[in-house]
Parts: sequence; structure tokens; C-alpha cells
Amino acid sequence: MVKEAEKQVVDVKAEKEAKKLRGKIYRETVKKLIAVCLEKMPGTLYDKFYCDELVKKFPTKDVLDELIEKVENINTEGKTSD
Repeated sequence: MVKEAEKQVVDVKAEKEAKKLRGKIYRETVKKLIAVCLEKMPGTLYDKFYCDELVKKFPTKDVLDELIEKVENINTEGKTSD
């Protein structure tokens, strides 16, 4: 009984640590998205505040990575707005 209780406590601590790590990785991915948007689309409204709201629609890091990939593939060189 005592060993099972200790194991549950360790599992809870490990789960909390894993959740904390996933959150940290997610936040780093959001920062990367912001940096990519600023680099690829300077002078637009795709800034930190826009990205902070946008990421609420993308709950996982994998989905955010796909979005970052799409933004990185945007080519704005040589394009002019009329």
C-alpha cells in the first residue's frame, strides 16, 4: 500500500513536470512564430499581439509548427501593394 501511494505521488510529480515542460516548449514555439511573422511580413499588422490571439486557435505545438512552416514559405520580396 505504501509503495503504491509513493508511486502515485511520483507519477503526479512527473506529470506536473511534463505539463510544465510542454507549456514551456509551446511558449517558445509562439515566440518563434512571432519572430517569423515580423521577419517575413515587416510593416504589417502581424505583430506580437496578433500572434498572441492567433495561437489560441492552435492548441498544440505540432499545429503551430505547421503554421510556422507556412509563414516561412511566404515570399514577400518583389511584391508591391497597389
